[in-house]
Amino acid sequence: TSQQSTNEKVRIREYNIKTNKNQTDTYSCNNKFRILFSLLYIIVFLALNYTAYKLLLDKKIKLASFVSIFILNNSIFNFITSFYYDAYTFMNMYTKVNHITSFIESMPVYYNIEGQELQDNIEKIDIAFDKVVFKHSPTSDPIYNGLSFDIPFGQSIAVMGTIGSGKSTMAKLLVRLQKYQGGAIMLNGIKVEDLNIVNLRKNVLYVPQHPILFNRTLWDNISYGLDPSVTVEDFYKVLRENGMEDLVEIYEKKMYEKVGKTGSKLSGGQRQIIWLIRCLLRPSKVIILDEPTSALDEKNAQNVIRLIRKLSEGRTLIVITHDSDLLEHMDRMIFFDKGEIVKDEML
Repeated sequence: TSQQSTNEKVRIREYNIKTNKNQTDTYSCNNKFRILFSLLYIIVFLALNYTAYKLLLDKKIKLASFVSIFILNNSIFNFITSFYYDAYTFMNMYTKVNHITSFIESMPVYYNIEGQELQDNIEKIDIAFDKVVFKHSPTSDPIYNGLSFDIPFGQSIAVMGTIGSGKSTMAKLLVRLQKYQGGAIMLNGIKVEDLNIVNLRKNVLYVPQHPILFNRTLWDNISYGLDPSVTVEDFYKVLRENGMEDLVEIYEKKMYEKVGKTGSKLSGGQRQIIWLIRCLLRPSKVIILDEPTSALDEKNAQNVIRLIRKLSEGRTLIVITHDSDLLEHMDRMIFFDKGEIVKDEML
């Protein structure tokens, strides 16, 4: 959703080129050695057998000894035949690497998708769900069967409800991670399916319950998809402005180190804070957070709440949560049950 497909294609292509060259150089060097070594053994094989044959003719060795020498020399061919398998392995690898490279080159350019666009620097985005129908498959029961509600711009909304009641589905439909079957979801009167998807996800940012970080440096993860003008000092500034000076030192030590698979070298709270600050550093007018305080200790939860309050300034903030402590920071609460809104009240 950060629309980095072009950058990722370049990055993977560079890795493929390096891999291709390294493997080619390795096998080329290896094969040259094996060819020379095999020729040497052929010469030695012929020389030894010829010498043994001469000794047999001169009756200096017996026939049994000659046969033993021949069998021993013949075993050398086992090594020579291995050259064929090495050549086969090399061609197999070379073909696969080139096939992968060709596949990457042929990938479609998604950011040229046609569709309407919300204007740049738009002042507000109003959201409307109008009799929305959604089910996961044609044979399954509907999650929504005529869901309707409005979200005026600037509201902070807590979306609550039972497990499986359709809370997260609402967010996924809004950013087109899933497709509804009936009704309409509209931003400023434009159906989301009619919007250019890049423009839609630029204006509506969805952070899932378990956001994943790449195994790259911390700064790579923070700056991924952000405007190039954003600097590491902007990141530290947000921390300081929101009373998290202690985290500045922690992040400074890790800023240019790889964070591990899915961000495993960071705590859950540290990963969540990174994603929330990424939201603050983006121009999105609508922010959707899915369970931002789940499984966090009290200190990290308080840090997250500080950032949530900051995110609500000048934006629409939708927080999907089971945490009732967040309600005091919200303007409105919507409660789902079995795909229906059973409570909708201002706080």
